Amino acid sequence: MGGWLFRTLFRLAPLPKSAIGRLLHLIAACGAILYAPVSAYNAWERVEVYDEMKVSGVETTAQIISAGLKAGFKNTHLYVDIGWTDRRGQPRMFKDVRISSAFHDRIAPQDRLVVRQTSIRYLETRPDVEPVLLVEPKERPSLGFGIGIGVFLFLCGVITLARVLTSFASGSRPARAAS
Repeated sequence: MGGWLFRTLFRLAPLPKSAIGRLLHLIAACGAILYAPVSAYNAWERVEVYDEMKVSGVETTAQIISAGLKAGFKNTHLYVDIGWTDRRGQPRMFKDVRISSAFHDRIAPQDRLVVRQTSIRYLETRPDVEPVLLVEPKERPSLGFGIGIGVFLFLCGVITLARVLTSFASGSRPARAAS
């Protein structure tokens, strides 16, 4: 079974004949192998932060400092900037918290901020984690997609790496033009 799979993959995606092409494939394979665990870890961490927020997040009222539309190259989104005082009396602030259009229309109709407060849940121990707006409950992040991408990239990287190393080891040289 494994031999048939590898022969099929070799036919479907032949390696370039040039040493530079094979070197680029080698770099891509190593990059995929190294990035795969990062992708899986990021997916796992998003789920862990969500669970930690539900269990040990601190609920408080935050001031809405501003709301608006942030335009980016590929993604445009609505946001709020919020500030609050934590349990120790220290002022905290978080910018660019994504919100839905329904919530934006409720707090800033015609782009004028009319609602100045909202309830949030934040992690006291992790000031870098975006607080959750309680009026905008987020669903639990999916673990499967990030892990799936990580596994896919890892397998593609391993297969490509094996092919490139095999081609280097076999000493196959690019065909030269007859002079």
